[in-house]
Amino acid sequence: MSRVTIQVKIAGVRGATRRDQQLCLELLAAGQINPIIDRAFPLAEAAEAHAYLESQRQVGKVILLP
Repeated sequence: MSRVTIQVKIAGVRGATRRDQQLCLELLAAGQINPIIDRAFPLAEAAEAHAYLESQRQVGKVILLP
């Protein structure tokens, strides 16, 4: 049996149901989706992270690290 790889780019989601969110978490845990992370900021730099988001320069997610 051959394996088919499908690549989908999701720029954003609004109105996702709880089931949609659960499915995304399941796919992520199974390694079937790989989010694109643009930058990671320490929590102490949350203001800088927010400014970076407002600049709209990011490609992918911006995350805060504890």
